[in-house]
Amino acid sequence: MLTTRQREILRLISEGYRTAWIAAALGIKPETVNAHILRIREKLNAKSNAHAVALAKDLGIL
Repeated sequence: MLTTRQREILRLISEGYRTAWIAAALGIKPETVNAHILRIREKLNAKSNAHAVALAKDLGIL
């Protein structure tokens, strides 16, 4: 369902990290992180990042 990179970004979001920090840590642009977040939320049908994290935990992704 989620790519390896998307799971990695979702895990970092669940740990409280913000887009700019995630981008710097992964060596990608903040816009790329935001694109991944958008796809994560679309795939999980989540209304927010927190909702995506909760759904991922329920599904055993996180």
